[in-house]
Amino acid sequence: MTSMAELLAEARERFGQDPRDWATYGLFRGPWEIVMPDGRSVWSFPLADAPAEAVSA
Repeated sequence: MTSMAELLAEARERFGQDPRDWATYGLFRGPWEIVMPDGRSVWSFPLADAPAEAVSA
């Protein structure tokens, strides 16, 4: 079994030293669930402040 230290070492080697960047590579699921019109859902991170008024399509 691979230890947490070994997993972190591999991730740092592959994706860089800063764990905040790892989300870019999909290593962490974001806290927001976005449900698409077809019912599929994806997880994301808040990348910007919410607009003053939400716009729906």
